[in-house]
Amino acid sequence: MTRRDRVTADRSPMVPHHLAHTLLAAVLIAGCAAKTPPPAAPKPPSALEAARAAVADARAAQAEQLAPLPYQRSIEELRRAETTSGAAGREAAIRAEAFAQLALAEARRQTAAAATAAATAAADTAAAAAASERTQAELRQVREENRRLEERTALLQRALEQTETELIRSKARLKGTETKAEAASAIAEARILIRRLGARSAAAAMCRDSLAKAERQLAGGNYGAAMAFALRAQNIAGQALVPAPRP
Repeated sequence: MTRRDRVTADRSPMVPHHLAHTLLAAVLIAGCAAKTPPPAAPKPPSALEAARAAVADARAAQAEQLAPLPYQRSIEELRRAETTSGAAGREAAIRAEAFAQLALAEARRQTAAAATAAATAAADTAAAAAASERTQAELRQVREENRRLEERTALLQRALEQTETELIRSKARLKGTETKAEAASAIAEARILIRRLGARSAAAAMCRDSLAKAERQLAGGNYGAAMAFALRAQNIAGQALVPAPRP
């Protein structure tokens, strides 16, 4: 090495040891971070889990007392889903969630209706003396909430009907074991129960609707669907015929 080369080497920039260690650590951390896989996406809840959550929400809203028919159906379908595997269990879970949502909406609607009645009475009493602006505003708010809940109930009712329609269509695509005689017998039993209800009861209207669907499915040769609708009519009528407990 010549004298000029030694001078040039002496003048070349040197990286301090502590800075070199810092750069090396940063490179290693960046490499580890690049190899770390991204966090897995949360797993969506199963049909059974969704049904259980919907039933719990309905129970918390006192649907057992305020909307007993759809709430009881949600409980029955949930039990069926918990004890049945495969496609039948999933269908039962879907029905349980739909009935629970309907029961929740109906319970909330009735709660809002009770609040509306109370607010109306309070407003009338206040109006007799001198209605306050605050009471009138609260009454308008409660009435608006009641209207929204009624709309929500109607939407859930239509959604429930669509869910049942889809389940019936799925069942129609499968080869069921039900026979025409079994479906006809179930329809006949449902008719007997409906006669005992009386024509003007709300449960009778629901039973007649299910019975009409069962008869249409029977005429179309879909005996499994006919059996399902007939059993639904029997279940609603049976619950309505149970005498209310004495206070």
